[in-house]
Amino acid sequence: MTTSNRTRKHSITLLPQPNSTSLRRTITRISPRWRKAVGAMLGILLGAGALVFSARGVDRIGLTEAFRHVSWWWVAAAVGANVVNIVAQGWAWRIGLQAGGTGRVATRHAIAATWLGKAGNQLLPGKVGEVARIAMIRSHIAPDRRQVSRIVGSVVAQRAFSFLATFVMVVIVASVAPLPIHVPGGRWAPAAALVAFVAIVTALCIARPFTRSGGTVRSGRLRSMMTAFATGAGLLRPSRAAATALGAHLIAVSAQLTMLECLLRGFDVVAPPTAPLLIVALVGIVGAVPGAPGGAGLNQAVLVAPLGAAYGISATSALAFALGLQATLAVVAVAGGLVVMLAHRRGSALRAAFP
Repeated sequence: MTTSNRTRKHSITLLPQPNSTSLRRTITRISPRWRKAVGAMLGILLGAGALVFSARGVDRIGLTEAFRHVSWWWVAAAVGANVVNIVAQGWAWRIGLQAGGTGRVATRHAIAATWLGKAGNQLLPGKVGEVARIAMIRSHIAPDRRQVSRIVGSVVAQRAFSFLATFVMVVIVASVAPLPIHVPGGRWAPAAALVAFVAIVTALCIARPFTRSGGTVRSGRLRSMMTAFATGAGLLRPSRAAATALGAHLIAVSAQLTMLECLLRGFDVVAPPTAPLLIVALVGIVGAVPGAPGGAGLNQAVLVAPLGAAYGISATSALAFALGLQATLAVVAVAGGLVVMLAHRRGSALRAAFP
């Protein structure tokens, strides 16, 4: 009986035991390069699927005719507005970098890094261009101030100011133009929301619940990273630099809205002044989802149906506009990125020849 029990126990132990971490271990054994490649392929497939979905019911002949009758003067104006948008963003980032304690940073370097980041985002999936943006600007900052966490803090502050500038533009447009949907509270509801938002942020800045002492953080390295991050996001504190950066972001958002309005006119899409705001909001939301380079496919899928539902724009015209927007952003970003890379290589060669 005892022998039988031992045999049975031994046979049971020979059975494969369930391992909940086996899949995790298998994934971690995969080379990071292969994981990036798989992620890129999934993003491209997601974008392709979204593009096919957005093209359902679209008249192919009408889509071809829409591109054949494009007003290229309006497209050229949209390109110019997009350039102004990128330059203003680079200018605002330069202000944020200096407010974050990086020392003096030339405006041209901040604009070049911003442009290179946008080119990378258009060519590669997963917002990889942000890595190139940070790597490039680090080469123009003093070694003792070029911590990655400090620069990331400045990027986060820039995102916050871009959101605030967009919010301000929404309030301005909503107060003078009819909205496509009913907003609870009436026309002045966005203005009231903006005032409340500013009041909350001001109260948090005055209270300063987060200090640089590190709190309960015991790791010296982690504390150093958090301190550098908080210092890099110094633009979030009320100051003259913050006001200037907000003004630069308002210029950037205005240029972005102008670009969209010019493209709508270029593709002969009749829409009220609130249409560019809706497009900015939709593209901004889908931009947070990892997908194909430049959000290709997802941008088109997220624009076709809302433009038709809000403004009665046909699916063919909406898709033609969305594809034109994708091409405009890609051409400007990649062309500028190539110029930046060539200039950076030339500058590196000159510094090596004449140290």
